[in-house]
Amino acid sequence: MTEAHLMPLMPPALSLEQQRVLFVIATRLGWQSAIPLRELAETVRITPRVVQQIVKHLIESHHAAIGSITGGDAGVHGYFLIVTREDLEMADRQLTHRIMHTAQRLAHLRRNTPDEVLGQIRLELLEGSRA
Repeated sequence: MTEAHLMPLMPPALSLEQQRVLFVIATRLGWQSAIPLRELAETVRITPRVVQQIVKHLIESHHAAIGSITGGDAGVHGYFLIVTREDLEMADRQLTHRIMHTAQRLAHLRRNTPDEVLGQIRLELLEGSRA
């Protein structure tokens, strides 16, 4: 796939760095083809932290279908373009797993149960959506 084929995927008003990150991820079709964060950062010549910020922006502001996987049994980690239902399910499982582990950590810090923490987060999300 060439850059010309991917240009319709480029949302308007992206910075050059954002375009480069999206272009590289768009060449990684499916979770099995994920590109590790460090490799992506080296490829586009920006820091891993900036890559993470750009990916967050692309997903939240431009609804880019970008998933991430952290390894586990699959032995694959990094960012990928979601192209199938299986890719979406993999991305969903990864995010759910992270949310649950974060809720457990918060519960220990706050001396609450994970259910109480998730309830508090739910309320904050609802209040934030009304603002």
